[in-house]
Amino acid sequence: FSSLRSDFLPVAEMKGLTLKFRPVNAVVRSDRTLLRRILQNILSNALRYTRSGGVLVGTRHRGDTIRIDVADTGCGIPDDQREA
Repeated sequence: FSSLRSDFLPVAEMKGLTLKFRPVNAVVRSDRTLLRRILQNILSNALRYTRSGGVLVGTRHRGDTIRIDVADTGCGIPDDQREA
């Protein structure tokens, strides 16, 4: 997450937002480039649509899986625009 932090922290600071990461110590087998693109897209959207507060990126390690959560204090997606 260190490269994502260095990429997005200046954006968050310019908007007066907090950006926090809560990583977990685990080894993940993944397409590094694809995972980074996905996280960049999610973080970019989270920072774009958050006017105050901040964004938190957290990881959970359960058994054989790692879950990455991105939470923000933005307005969210209206119910009628969400996919099922």
